[in-house]
This record gives sequence, structure tokens and C-alpha cells, in this order.
Amino acid sequence: MKTRGGKPWSRPTARNLIIRSRRDVESLLQLGSDRGRLSVFVQISGLPREKSLEWEVKLNSFLHECGCSLGAKFVILALAVSILLQSFQSSWAIIHWPGFLLRTLAAAFAAGGIGKLIGIGVARVQLKKVAGQILTLTESLSIGGTDNVDMHKVGG
Repeated sequence: MKTRGGKPWSRPTARNLIIRSRRDVESLLQLGSDRGRLSVFVQISGLPREKSLEWEVKLNSFLHECGCSLGAKFVILALAVSILLQSFQSSWAIIHWPGFLLRTLAAAFAAGGIGKLIGIGVARVQLKKVAGQILTLTESLSIGGTDNVDMHKVGG
């Protein structure tokens, strides 16, 4: 498929980060907002495949967390609390409904945003925790302060 400029058109594809050493973990932790299409694979020499898969699932989950799940829970909680509190504070006359709806929607919107931010923050903390576990493992597996490298995989 060609564009006007004659260059082939392609969609942006996912990038992969393969964690084999301490440097790879450090580069994972230094990622900014450019995490959306990143997939992480853990291939540390001497690490059982089950543990690698467990860490891959956790890291990818935390990397792609947008906070929507916790935001939705906060919205539901805000709706329930708002309805409960306002039902005791005002009458159910039709004249009070616009204010009631406005307060309820404002509380839900604010709670959703707060929940989303907290969800993203929790995911980042969990990501750093798993990365710390991997760093601890790579330090215990390293020999003389250098990273273990399988020369057949790197072409040496």
C-alpha cells in the first residue's frame, strides 16, 4: 500500500524488550509515557521458565495498566455514597432533582479521575517491585559484577 509521497504505509507495531540483564531492567524502569505498545519478555539464563512467564505476565500487566478498572470502582462507590448521603439530606421533590443529579455526576466524575490516577500509581509501584525482584536475581546470578551472557544468542 502506497501513500501520496510514494513511501509504503505501515501501522506502528509493538516493540519488544527482552530482559536478560540488569541494564535491561534499568531501561524498563526509565521508560516514560512510551509504554503503550511495549511487550516485555524475561529471558534470564538460569531462571526457570515458569518464573520467567510469571514475571512477564506481571510486568506486561503493570506496563499496560491505564487505571480504568480502579477508576470504575471509584465511580460506583461515589455514586452509591452520593445517592445515600443526598437522600438523607434533601427531599425527593422534583425541584431538587437537577441539583441532586449535578452533585452526583460531579462526584462520580471526580472519583473516576482520582481512581484512575491511583490505579496508575499502584501499577507503577508494583512494576518497580517486580523489577526490584528481577534486579536482585540478576545480581545473585552475575559473576564478578558482569552480566551473564549466552554468546550463542548474541552471536559471539
